Amino acid sequence: MSPGGDVGRTPHPPFCYVPFVELEVQQLTSRRSAEQGSKAVQRLGKLLEKEDRRSIEQNWQVRGFSCGLWVDPPGQVWEDYVHSTDELLMVMEGELELEMQGRTFRPKVGEEITIPAQVKHSVRNVGGTTARWLYGYRQ
Repeated sequence: MSPGGDVGRTPHPPFCYVPFVELEVQQLTSRRSAEQGSKAVQRLGKLLEKEDRRSIEQNWQVRGFSCGLWVDPPGQVWEDYVHSTDELLMVMEGELELEMQGRTFRPKVGEEITIPAQVKHSVRNVGGTTARWLYGYRQ
């Protein structure tokens, strides 16, 4: 939370560096088959997502927060929730809209949002695809 109780936004890189990524990319560019290339990109994306989530989870734990993954179908709405503790939220995939304190946000993938304790908030999947987002509560 930033000074004055405002909602805090902390940018977080969408991916972390994995040592053998360069090798995977070189192998990908040397392949002739588009299908093989597509599968390699998917494997690489899953690897990066897993490593990034692990990095975020470790960061949140050091800061005293839990970390879980929430998955919402298109159109899912969670209206007017209030928690007794601070909450962190970070979009991993998809498009969410967050409303609190009279303001509406559309956080980008990798952007961290702090929801202060006792603040009424709503979360909506406004994209046309499944949304995956991390959430954590101060422990």
